[in-house]
Parts: sequence; C-alpha cells; structure tokens
Amino acid sequence: MDPGLALMVRLVAAIGVSLALSLMVGRWVLRLDRRGAGLVGGVCAGVALGPFVLGGLAPGVHAEFMVGGVRQASEAALIEARLPREGDALAASGVSDVAVSEHVAAERARAEGLRREAERERSILASGAAAMAASCGLLAGVGLGRPARLSVRAVLSGCVAGVIGGLAAAVAAKTTLGLSISDAALFGAVLAGGALSWCGGAGSRAYGLGAMAVAAFGLSVFGALWAGVALAALWSLGLVVRAVDSETAAGGVARISAEMILVPACAALTVSLAGTDVSTGGAVLIVLVCVLVGDARLIAMWMAANLFEGGSATSRPLSTWLVRFGRGGAGWQVLLLGLAVASGGIDPRSADGAAMVYAIAGSAVVGELLRPGAYRAMRRFRQDHAGSGVTPR
Repeated sequence: MDPGLALMVRLVAAIGVSLALSLMVGRWVLRLDRRGAGLVGGVCAGVALGPFVLGGLAPGVHAEFMVGGVRQASEAALIEARLPREGDALAASGVSDVAVSEHVAAERARAEGLRREAERERSILASGAAAMAASCGLLAGVGLGRPARLSVRAVLSGCVAGVIGGLAAAVAAKTTLGLSISDAALFGAVLAGGALSWCGGAGSRAYGLGAMAVAAFGLSVFGALWAGVALAALWSLGLVVRAVDSETAAGGVARISAEMILVPACAALTVSLAGTDVSTGGAVLIVLVCVLVGDARLIAMWMAANLFEGGSATSRPLSTWLVRFGRGGAGWQVLLLGLAVASGGIDPRSADGAAMVYAIAGSAVVGELLRPGAYRAMRRFRQDHAGSGVTPR
C-alpha cells in the first residue's frame, strides 16, 4: 500500500472514531465536559484501533493500515523461504554454480529492498503521532497565550511539584519494570508535565509553566533533544503570540480544535501503536499509576504551594489544588506521550514501552473521570463554608 494513503487512512480513522466515541462517552456515560469527553474518547479510540480490538477482530486490516509494510515484509519472507529450494532445483537441473549464486544474490537483494520499503512505510505511519502531537501542542500554546502575570513563586512551586511527582512515577516504573534510570526518568517527566492548566488564573498558568519546564528538561535529556526543544518552543510561541483569547471566536475555534479533534486523535494514534505483550510488572505499573501516582502528584502540588506561596495552601483543602492546578493536565500528558513516542524515547511495540503508554493514558483517563467529582466536592465545600472566611479562592 502507498505510505501516504496508509497514513491518510490512519489519521481519518483515528479522528473519526475519536469524535464518535467522544460524543457518545461525553453524552451518555461520563457526563464530562468537552475536553474530558474528547480525551477519554481518544484513548478509547486508540484501544479500538489497536491490537486489543481491531487486531483481534480483523488482524489483516489492523496489520495493513495500523502497522504498515505488511505486503512488502510478507513478500520478502516468501523470497527468503523459497530461495534454498530454488537453488537446489537450479543446481539439479544442471545450471552452473556461478549462475545459481548470481540468482540467489539478486533475490536476496530484492528481499532486502522490500524490507527497507516496509520499514519506510512503518516509519511514515508512526510519524502521524508526531504530527498530531506537534499540531496539538501549537494550538494549545496559542490558546494559552493570553496575557498572564507570571509569579516566580508559582513557577518555582510548579518545578518542585513536577520533580516530586516525576520522581514518584520514575521509582514506580523502575521498581516494577526494572528500567534503566534514563527510561524511568523519561516516564516520570511525561507524567510530571501533566500539571499544566489550560485555563484559570495567572497563578495556575505560572505553576503549569514550572511543571512543563521540568517535563521539557526530562524529554530533552532522557528522550530526544528535539522533542524537548520543540515542546518548549511551542509553549513559548503561545506566550509570545498572545493573539488568541479563549473568549473570542478565533480562540473558541482553536480550543475546540485542540480539545475535540487534535488531542483525541493524538491519543488514538499513540495508544494504537502499543502492543499487547505487557508483563506482570507492566500490569502492576499501570495499576500503580492509575491509582497512586495521581495522588502523589496532588500531594506534591500541595507541598510545593506551601513552600513557595506563603503557606496559603494551609487554608485550602487538598482537593482545591486538584481543581486549581490540575485542569488540562490529562491533555498535556497525552501530548507529552506523543512526543516521547515520536522521539523514540518510548517504544510502544515493546512490552515495557506498551506498559508505559497504557499507564500514561490510563492516568489521563482516571484524572478526567475524577475531575467532575472534585468540582462537585468544591461546590459543596463552598456551600458549607459560605461566609466562614475559609472559602477557597
């Protein structure tokens, strides 16, 4: 199949399935807002288009459209399999040894060319995740580019929280999977960047800048230099442009495009690349990240706020910091995951890489599922403490 056509089919399938599942999930099941439904729909689409569902129901279709290079790789394998028989048959028919050797060499060269073509097609298909991650990061950066008064204390608290949360995730990955320090640190950096807020006041945006700085540093050092630089450049571009406000029509289009199309498609492309061969340690990591690491990141936010924001966090319940600084974190986790996969820092086809992909996607989904409950808890808190002087800001 032509690589360009295969990539187009892959992108259309990811976007179409993501949008359909986003509407269904958001309307009838989760009752999330537009961003949450889009993210959960994208992760569900990735599972549906990946080896779990499509690979089991239609393995040929999955291999051709989602893996790529199937025809070339199959033809190369057939050539290699029949070469010994052809050589023996030619020799038995009286053909000279020189002619037999030339024939075998030519066939092996053809098989090698087919294998190279298959690898090229696979690399083009995989580049879809990079394109979606970059586009989504650009739109998100522009959407965040409204005027903001960046607080040094908030930036420092975001850096500290990112380091603490990233270390918790890295320790969990190293303990369960036995990863190298660099791979575990990259995994932690991807989760640390999830604290960035898409909306809210200048304090939450500054806090998110600190967390994203930690993630960009981790991607640059432990993943690939261009991924971290691209992430930092995209976010900085949004701050420099400052031309799209979420209240304007253009800003609304940008946010809807990022939240309902590009983020879900990026999630679907990235998750669909992951394999099904997850070890016992990988399964434990997925459970730990989905259940515990989110709490560790939330506690890290609270600790950092106490350190750098003058103790103001003591007058607020812990759930306030999830609401104030955790909005939009799941979408950024998906973006960071796409950049990590595209840079080669995480190989989603290996057992360990697939476990990391599923853990990060699961963490993003769990965060979106819990966020509406946190909002309801905060509303009840405001109602119960109205006029008492301890209402969270």
